[in-house]
Amino acid sequence: MAVDNCNVTQFYYDVFEGDIVPAGIANLTISDLDGAVLDFTEFSIGGAGFAQGGWVGGNVDPQITKVVFTNNGDGTVNAAVHHNAFVVNNFMEVRIDIDRKKSDKDHDVSIIGCTDPNAVNYNPLAVADDGSCFFVNDPVGNIGDIEENHDDNVHGAEVEVPKENDPLLGDVVVSHGSNALFDVVLFDKTAGKKYDFMSGSFNAESKARSDAKRSIEQRSSGYSNIPKDLLFVNFPKVSSNTEYEFYIEPKSNQTKLASSVPTQLNPFKFTRRVDTTITLALTSSSYSGWWTIASSDVTFTDRPGKYPKATSRLVWPRDAKNNPLLTSDLMDGQPGYKYFNLTATFSASGGGSAKSASKSFDASSGSLSVPTVGTKEDDIVSLARLYDLTTTFSANVLTIKGLFKVDRFGTFNENFTIDIDNLITLS
Repeated sequence: MAVDNCNVTQFYYDVFEGDIVPAGIANLTISDLDGAVLDFTEFSIGGAGFAQGGWVGGNVDPQITKVVFTNNGDGTVNAAVHHNAFVVNNFMEVRIDIDRKKSDKDHDVSIIGCTDPNAVNYNPLAVADDGSCFFVNDPVGNIGDIEENHDDNVHGAEVEVPKENDPLLGDVVVSHGSNALFDVVLFDKTAGKKYDFMSGSFNAESKARSDAKRSIEQRSSGYSNIPKDLLFVNFPKVSSNTEYEFYIEPKSNQTKLASSVPTQLNPFKFTRRVDTTITLALTSSSYSGWWTIASSDVTFTDRPGKYPKATSRLVWPRDAKNNPLLTSDLMDGQPGYKYFNLTATFSASGGGSAKSASKSFDASSGSLSVPTVGTKEDDIVSLARLYDLTTTFSANVLTIKGLFKVDRFGTFNENFTIDIDNLITLS
């Protein structure tokens, strides 16, 4: 970055390849090499962009939303570089063209340009607006104040969100005029990654390569939209709730968005719950200080709404009636089945006065807790059962064995428990 007769501090992030730099502001200090007092009106933004060793000219790149100049109060000028989140690539740099334009206070010079300080090409010296203001992700225009069928406009955009237990593929449909220039953005807020429509994945490295290739092509032949046949989303299989944002990003001053089109400032938000986890564990609600509970390995993970027993070759206890050799321990590992062995150790010195403990009841299917579920209409309630239980308590160790069966996966991760305080009497 070079500015006539000035020194500019570096725009530097201490990050590694593949790291995600969140959206933020990088503040650069501009100082005169001869020690002269500078004023923010002397500077304007020429071009800026992310590059892999190459110059990106023209207007401000979408990943740099704007550059604002202010006086630091000590004769230097601050350049606040506002940028979106981006993924760091190998040999990646940001180059910013800052122009120094000395203002002539002794002459009445009329300068026209963008007078809106919120625009990326704001000119603080301009005294008359020439209509050139450009706003990144500009939500300007609605179906009432733009021509509905104008060639430069985007009239509608939506992404198909599959149901939680449907195949993980969704189409993107954008209706627009022949001259509209835009990008389609699908942002995984949970992972901080943007979808790469070229490779059909959320792989940050693939997206970085695609963006670099598109940037080179756009500089040589002009901007072109993502081909229609690539506008589909291959949603990944995940093990937790994932939040997404979908929006359209205009890429020219002329392109306007109808009010129904989602923008970065007002995106279409949705949550995908692809996998859910169900666990079984022991718990102590009344005398937790007296017990040491071993960790549970009874865990199932699958799609909400799925009935695992439908995919199993065997169904217990139905088939056990016809095959006496089919015991519950043999079901361990069948889809939806886990033969478990849970233990908890009682301590006579757990707290307060010494106590002794004895078993008062055996665990039963009725001992299984009912997980708390959500309240939305599309919430799926998980179903689980216990079979073939044995309960022993010797040498101060409680052991519960049996078969845990998942009949249906719920919408949310849910933890079934057996309260050991209901089975043991303290004296």
